[in-house]
Amino acid sequence: MPEDDLFYVGLENQVEFRRKLLESSKHLLNSLQSFQDLQRIRIEKYDRVIKLGKIIEEIRTLLTKLNKEFPETHLRPEIKAPRILEVPKITKPEQKPFSEPLDEINSLEQELSEIESQLSSLTQ
Repeated sequence: MPEDDLFYVGLENQVEFRRKLLESSKHLLNSLQSFQDLQRIRIEKYDRVIKLGKIIEEIRTLLTKLNKEFPETHLRPEIKAPRILEVPKITKPEQKPFSEPLDEINSLEQELSEIESQLSSLTQ
């Protein structure tokens, strides 16, 4: 490529452009670091799952050996059924009719009518 074909582009705000470029590079590096941490955690998880599977398999073989060492018997263990507690039913008290408030309203109406009649007799 000959040097005569090269041309340059002028940047108006070079400092701002460099700052944004460096910030985006920093953000990219942080993202890559987070991704590597995630991959490391996934590998640790996979290793632990494999290790757990080996431990479970070892426990199964040990249980098999233990069951072989026990004498064989035809007795079955007595399994007790769980007790179910009976909760006594709570009965709601009977609701009384609203006769008292109605009686009170009626008595107040009577008093009001008496007061009105007294007022009307005074004004006459």
